[in-house]
Amino acid sequence: MSRLSFIFRLGMVVSLGLVAAPQALADTQHYAIDTQTTSLELSWQVLGVTNSHASFSHITGNVVMDEQSTFNDSINVTIPVSTIDAHNRLLTGQLKSPGFFNQPTYPQVTFTSTRVVAEGNSHYRVFGNLRIKNITRPVILDAQLSRSDSPAANQHHLAFNAVTAIQRSAFGMTQYIPMVSDKIEIAIAIDAIQS
Repeated sequence: MSRLSFIFRLGMVVSLGLVAAPQALADTQHYAIDTQTTSLELSWQVLGVTNSHASFSHITGNVVMDEQSTFNDSINVTIPVSTIDAHNRLLTGQLKSPGFFNQPTYPQVTFTSTRVVAEGNSHYRVFGNLRIKNITRPVILDAQLSRSDSPAANQHHLAFNAVTAIQRSAFGMTQYIPMVSDKIEIAIAIDAIQS
């Protein structure tokens, strides 16, 4: 191969790479979690019969979606413990106490995805790490995703509804087991706006 031919081919490869790069970037969409409409709910059983609930609000974070490959997808969520509401002042205070979430020392709960797997029909499995207090454990979210547009506001929305379950004892919250269930069901409803 002549030197001139090599330089020509190298130039073509570089040019094609530069053309493809903007397309790859265009396929990656970034969304900011809407703190006003996103919520997370916990539920558990008392004495194996009664269901109790608590919710968090003012959740922040971001979602990245790649139209070509879920390899680049990611979800990061930060949950302020101060917003927990068990619809009962005594129980709410107890959940913020050192025996449970320990809000004074650990004011945030975080979730960071490590892998997103598309399973078809807008269904995803999201693998990631949940950090409560100073303890990080792997969890898997079973998630459903939908998109909608607000033409008047020129906004693109992403609705992400996911469920999972944890053992609270894995995060050092062992009080009142087994009267109060160790298993905690988690449901999060994320509304995110394209940024």
